[in-house]
Amino acid sequence: MQANIPFKVHASWTGDFSGAPFLTWSPGQSLSAVDETDPTAILQNDQLYYLTATTDLGCKAFDSVMIRVFNSAGVLVPSAFTPNDDGLNDLLKPRYNGMKRLDYFSVYDRWGDLVFKTSDMTKGWDGKVNGQLQSNGTFVWIISAEGFDGKRFQLKGTTTIIK
Repeated sequence: MQANIPFKVHASWTGDFSGAPFLTWSPGQSLSAVDETDPTAILQNDQLYYLTATTDLGCKAFDSVMIRVFNSAGVLVPSAFTPNDDGLNDLLKPRYNGMKRLDYFSVYDRWGDLVFKTSDMTKGWDGKVNGQLQSNGTFVWIISAEGFDGKRFQLKGTTTIIK
């Protein structure tokens, strides 16, 4: 989350409750309320929140959420990735800090051919074109996005596939 920008923290639950459980968020500073499902928070620093849900029968459930705060919007893209299906760095996936909308994230091969494109911030490129894993090499990426503050970002760079 961006520093000093209000946002909602949300609690949800599943199960056979006779009614909604009583909720308690802690710590309570920086929250609009400690007993609501969706309190508003305004943070200047990273904050770990704990949530306790208590049923009318006294049963309790606990959870936590870490909210990371940043002071300026930006996009980070790895300079290399290893799409070898080992579960580590298999996707070229940018990290979007403070971005409201991604217009596009495009990847091009050394001949300028488009090999991947998305406008979904949760998606990344798996290093394949038409189902075929690409060879070691360098690829160009271009990003167009808008930050929560309305600032436009047009970024480009390169990444390398390492197998």
